Amino acid sequence: MTSFCALLFDFDGVIAHTTPIVQQALWRFFREKEIMILEKDFQEDGYATKSLEQVCDTIAQKYNITLDVTDLRKHIWNTQTDLMNEGLIFDHSLLLLLELCQRKNIPVGVGSNSV
Repeated sequence: MTSFCALLFDFDGVIAHTTPIVQQALWRFFREKEIMILEKDFQEDGYATKSLEQVCDTIAQKYNITLDVTDLRKHIWNTQTDLMNEGLIFDHSLLLLLELCQRKNIPVGVGSNSV
């Protein structure tokens, strides 16, 4: 069996399933701003895997709607925070892996490109 000297996890999508939360926050923002974007297009273009900067660029190209990423981030942050406080969904087997790392003194790090 291969031994590890350390493990590094990405937070979004690996430790916590944040994609549905970001999507809900974005759709709430779109509805409040009366921005008509088709959910089907959103899913087909893989917006959920893109940064907010990329989402703004794609919306500008596809719908000719200009969004400021700083403004978008500010508007959806409270929604995201509220939804996360309601409970993030995560893979419970991760806890077993983390406990194993703790018992074997394997350092664990978490990274994210999220703000």
